[in-house]
Amino acid sequence: MHLVFYDDACPLCTKEIDHFRKLETKHPIQWVPSHQDTETVNQFGFEKQALLQRLHVVRGDGVIVTGASAFATIWYSKKRYHWLGKLVYKFNLIPVLEIAYKHFA
Repeated sequence: MHLVFYDDACPLCTKEIDHFRKLETKHPIQWVPSHQDTETVNQFGFEKQALLQRLHVVRGDGVIVTGASAFATIWYSKKRYHWLGKLVYKFNLIPVLEIAYKHFA
């Protein structure tokens, strides 16, 4: 199971996460609202400011990814976007997406 840490005080972030939550899942995801679930945040030792600046995912294998890699993990985990996640990983598009993520975030 992946853990997705998101900024639940950000209306845009919450809207986007709500979209993904509604979609059918290929791989289980636990959604962790960073402001509300301080116990889980503290369990992983994340700095609150870091979680507010970038999307964080603790993958099922324990690897922590952020930013564009975090989104690619979510996409790969959702049936509707699985193809996009596969494409990103197959063609190593994370560096390109990371540039876009930095401008958007």
